[in-house]
Amino acid sequence: RGQVRLAQQKLEGAEDDFEAVRVAQPANAAALAGLGQVALRARRFEDGIRFLEAALRADPRADRLRYPLGIAYRETGQDAQARANLDAYGKTEPLVADPLLADMARMTRSSQFYLEQGYAASRAGRVDAAVESFRKAVKFNPADVAALVSLGQGLSLLGQDTEAMAYFERALALDPDHPVAHYRRGTLYEGEGDDRAATTDYQAALKVDPGYTQARVRLADALMRLGRYPEAADAYGRVEVAGEQRALFKYREGLAYLADGRCGEAITALESARAIKKDSGEVFQALARAYSSCPEVIQEQRRESVELATTLFQARPDEAHAETLAMAYAGVGDWQRAVDIQTRLVEQYRLRSDPLLEWHTAQLQAFLEKRPANSAWPSGHRIYRPEPIGAGPRQPVGR
Repeated sequence: RGQVRLAQQKLEGAEDDFEAVRVAQPANAAALAGLGQVALRARRFEDGIRFLEAALRADPRADRLRYPLGIAYRETGQDAQARANLDAYGKTEPLVADPLLADMARMTRSSQFYLEQGYAASRAGRVDAAVESFRKAVKFNPADVAALVSLGQGLSLLGQDTEAMAYFERALALDPDHPVAHYRRGTLYEGEGDDRAATTDYQAALKVDPGYTQARVRLADALMRLGRYPEAADAYGRVEVAGEQRALFKYREGLAYLADGRCGEAITALESARAIKKDSGEVFQALARAYSSCPEVIQEQRRESVELATTLFQARPDEAHAETLAMAYAGVGDWQRAVDIQTRLVEQYRLRSDPLLEWHTAQLQAFLEKRPANSAWPSGHRIYRPEPIGAGPRQPVGR
């Protein structure tokens, strides 16, 4: 009952239930974990840390608790502990050893029974069977929000987006703050090209669950495509992922700052991305262009832009890397090389009537006048409109 109340955001009732179990069984890992989750949602982060650590001592295999524990440590400023726990995050839930529940699961047919049956079918890749089970769950209990959301997810896996949207709407009518319903409806809006509506849903999901990483990633991308660059940079900066994955979001944070004309912050973010992933060509290119076009960089950084651009061009001598090399040469005052490369680029763009011709012509004029590049990329360039990443409407059912 505590877990059901927690899912319904009924924090006070959930806390009472978990506490009742803890009083009877002080080392019950599931009860301790539940108290920790309640504390986190109530933003009592110190209490959350205390309960979650106790839960892990009671059941060390429950590595799924490492994620909320890492978020709690981050919110209290304990970054090393936060990173260690986020890196150790897994999928094992705290064990609930209750023979009475096991007997009930075997003997009963209920909304929850069919819901679990549907999850198992989804994990096995049997989407049609999963949807059938979710329909039965909704039939048993039309007010079961988890069943409505799961049915919507299953239908979206089958490409039945209109019906899926209807179930997400029903779920949100019953529980306006349900984070997964908001997130999944947002992915459908995003698939329709409605980034404004998607953004509203992702923000609603994050308001309830600030640690909802998939929602934050998609929010950042949607904000970028809408041209809301300061908000996008902030969202990318708040994405919590482990290892080299962080480089991608620091890179996109840097792009958002570049698009917004905030060169210093862009370079800081891009240099962080390079420190995490030292061989990323896209990070090299963004840094080279930032060093070449930003007015406040030092001469050492301009020289480094030539090294980066040369490495990229030697690896793949295409137009994009030629553009970067021309900008880098201009940045160090090697005007003739910059003009020679840019002239050839302008001729190629003119031959095919490329929409970027005007921007490249302006770049050439700047080099002829012995001025550095006007900007890293033209306003509205596709690099500032990232393709969606993260779990979308075609991904398996669940969070």
